[in-house]
Amino acid sequence: MASITESGAAASGKERGKQTPDPDAGRPQLRLDTSEEEETRLFNVWSACIHDHGVPMQAIVKDGKDVPEQSQRAYPAAAKACISKLPLGPPELDRAKNPNYMDDFRAEIACLHRAGVKVEPNADGEGYTWPSGEVNVPNLSELQKRCRIEAFSDKDE
Repeated sequence: MASITESGAAASGKERGKQTPDPDAGRPQLRLDTSEEEETRLFNVWSACIHDHGVPMQAIVKDGKDVPEQSQRAYPAAAKACISKLPLGPPELDRAKNPNYMDDFRAEIACLHRAGVKVEPNADGEGYTWPSGEVNVPNLSELQKRCRIEAFSDKDE
């Protein structure tokens, strides 16, 4: 029996079996509202896999996350073997999946500005820089997360 491909041509059973699998299938998917604890747990599962493939961890733990020594010779092979455990970022933060990414990014910056955090957005939309001097904002990480969720969440809900 034949099926219809995206181009509309009939495909035989043999051709259907040769479809390229989604490389991200089965990977953990972070959401905008994923807790820091859950994100840390998921990244540490990936790090443990990397370690199990012969890569030592850095002595410094970053935000509770074990960080592999990427300079190790074994790292590329370990990273490839453990890719199924590496969490995917929220799709809303992926430019390829979010056609409104730059508008959402500008909304995130505006939210931070309204809260008194005068960050400077990078022109490419890949983050922001802090003003010179000490940044003293109570609950800064909570504010950043709230602004990101507010800006990038589906407005139709």
